Amino acid sequence: MRWVFEEIAKDNWPLEHIRKMANKEGLKCERMNFWRLVRNPVYCGKIIIPQHNDEQMRLTDGQHEPLITETLFYEAQDVLEGRKRKKAALQVSLDELPLRTLISCPGCHRMLTGSKSKGKRLHYYYYHCVCGVRLSAPKCNDLFIKKLDEYAVRPEAVDLVIAVTTQVYKSRTHNDVEAKKMILADIENNTQKIAKARTLLLDDSIDADDFKAIKADCEAQIDRLEAKMANMKENPLAKMNINILIEKVIKGFVGLTERFKFADIKKKRQMVCSLFPEKLLFDGEAYRTPRPNLAAEAILLINNVLSGNKKGKEDYLKSLSLMVALK
Repeated sequence: MRWVFEEIAKDNWPLEHIRKMANKEGLKCERMNFWRLVRNPVYCGKIIIPQHNDEQMRLTDGQHEPLITETLFYEAQDVLEGRKRKKAALQVSLDELPLRTLISCPGCHRMLTGSKSKGKRLHYYYYHCVCGVRLSAPKCNDLFIKKLDEYAVRPEAVDLVIAVTTQVYKSRTHNDVEAKKMILADIENNTQKIAKARTLLLDDSIDADDFKAIKADCEAQIDRLEAKMANMKENPLAKMNINILIEKVIKGFVGLTERFKFADIKKKRQMVCSLFPEKLLFDGEAYRTPRPNLAAEAILLINNVLSGNKKGKEDYLKSLSLMVALK
């Protein structure tokens, strides 16, 4: 069942398909019963207290060990209730067309698709658009590799990039504290709503049914917020040596272009999407990147400084870290 909830939360397959896959692994569960199981909070350590007299049905902590986290349970419920944003369908591409649907047309700015055409002896690959633009795929790929090389960490700059990234990370860790404060404020806000609703009930300003509805809604929100808070406390990054993690990530940018060249098509597309969250802009001769990710942006900034400034790193380390942090 842990696997079932994980697959539901990923939102890659319809629920019925997940049930059939689980049955093949030995679950043996009919459709309606399966629907009831994935709605049951007992798997995250909660039990349902049925409605009794004037008290609404509510959840409370059970004495059993939870199979999954509350966060995973609520993520699965969001998918089942249609609250989670649907992910775009996975784009499949040929090895010779790694940038298919990832770059924009220089003519109309739609996303370029790609295909191959057969010549007398060889196949030729093109990126093309419905507006009539047709570009040689090998040329586009070579130009992209040149662009990618701008974000590769030079071996002599590894220590500097690690130092800047570590400094930026430490300056931003206060964001976690602020996020927890916001969650606590939301919990307090929902608690106050219940208190106000109870006062209105005593003053006969609202009836009992309205009070029950407000109370149930606020308690559900509090449960979710508490689960989110608990998940933040369990953040694995907090238990890791951040210096080692940063060093590992930054060293992954050394030889970036070579890694891209020899990666399979799936890995290439993952690298493009990770480095450039927004679609690449292509004018037919060169690439423009509206917004690379923060790590790539910091590396590009440091590479530019190293190219134009021969001073020691202490002269500009502080200014570099501040420029990156403001993004």
